[in-house]
Amino acid sequence: MINLANRITIFRILLIPVFIVFMIYYRKSPSATDAWWYLYCAIITFIFAVISDAADGYIARRKGQKTKLGTILDPLADKLLLTSAVVVMALPSRTGVYALPYWYAVLVISRDIIIVAGSFIVHMLKGAIRIKPSIMGKITTFLQMMTVCWVLFKLPYPQVFVYCSSAFTVFSGLGYIIAGNKQINEGSTSR
Repeated sequence: MINLANRITIFRILLIPVFIVFMIYYRKSPSATDAWWYLYCAIITFIFAVISDAADGYIARRKGQKTKLGTILDPLADKLLLTSAVVVMALPSRTGVYALPYWYAVLVISRDIIIVAGSFIVHMLKGAIRIKPSIMGKITTFLQMMTVCWVLFKLPYPQVFVYCSSAFTVFSGLGYIIAGNKQINEGSTSR
């Protein structure tokens, strides 16, 4: 049976394509006057997704609804939302709004692919994997989310967040690689 926290997480996953559609229509609108409605809908959808992230975590902890499904779905929903937002916001815009650099989208996606591939390799070699979110990883996610929000709300100097979150993306990715390497090498030095 799927509990309330997991239902909220599934709702967040279902909001992702809605957000993507609104953002694509916004970025492809022929003029800024036609685009504002799509932008507001995208912002509202994104805010609902962020609120649902906080809500499902709160409910899972407070009501004792932590499940194995939730431990998989929650970070998956976060990654899908962030990655989708970064990719769609890197698309060129007809209205002349700031687009995230392509290299930033590639960097964010590459880090996530490396983490998933590394986790799979550790699991195949060791039979089990200890997934422990790092403080650097949490800061990276926060900064990536702030970068998306900064661009969504058209605030000044978005490049500051782009470069700051890029640095943390690289360092946290390296941290996960080092942690995965340690797990692979555990026990092999004693032979």
